[in-house]
Amino acid sequence: MKIQKYLATLTASLTGLLAIPLVVAAATPGYSLGGAAELTQPGLDGSEYGITLTADNTLDASSNAGGNIILDELEGDPFADITTLSADYDFTAGNCVFGTGSPRFYTQLNTDTDEDPEVTVVYYFPCDADEGNSGNLAEDTDQVEVNGTNMTLSAAKELYGEATITEAAVVVDNVNDAAGRQVAVIDNIDANGVQYNFEPAVITNKDQCKNGGWEDSTDPVFKNQGDCVSSFASQKKANPITSFFRSIFNR
Repeated sequence: MKIQKYLATLTASLTGLLAIPLVVAAATPGYSLGGAAELTQPGLDGSEYGITLTADNTLDASSNAGGNIILDELEGDPFADITTLSADYDFTAGNCVFGTGSPRFYTQLNTDTDEDPEVTVVYYFPCDADEGNSGNLAEDTDQVEVNGTNMTLSAAKELYGEATITEAAVVVDNVNDAAGRQVAVIDNIDANGVQYNFEPAVITNKDQCKNGGWEDSTDPVFKNQGDCVSSFASQKKANPITSFFRSIFNR
């Protein structure tokens, strides 16, 4: 009877273990969030996650200015090399209004040998509707704003094509509805062929915690490498199969 009981326990444990998905989600390329920006569900166009950016005049001063997604992958590239900038968007408060400055892509450019950017190039979303895709603003737009002056994209590249990108981002920061809020979900960004869909990165064993791997995890988020490694040690202790065999051989 004891053997039958152990076999039944083992069968249940194996069934539960095999039901656990072991799919590892690929990490979204490097990005950081600023202001009132947060990872939210659902995303857009079938994506599980997106980034919600909020401008709200009822928030504190640091958040009232809006939110942004900084795209690390473009840093260091020449401005002339940008061939693709697009994103899906959906406004849940306020409206998408062309020319108000929001939403927009922007790039800050360094034209000399110091570390300070001297030029800001702004690409406005066309805002044909309050949801949709921006289209490729690195090709489809005939007008950008360079340090506050409107010009064609080709003219901007002729002037600053060799300048180095120090920062690139998507911004929502215009408060334009009756309640003083502008809120938009941004997702599926294409920045020069680099795809940002903001799906969580999941690591499945302690070896993936090493060499900075713990920093890539977004589900869960770890404080440091030790926190990451110890989480797997805790899982090992709680493994139902391990507990089953310990119950047999420790008798």
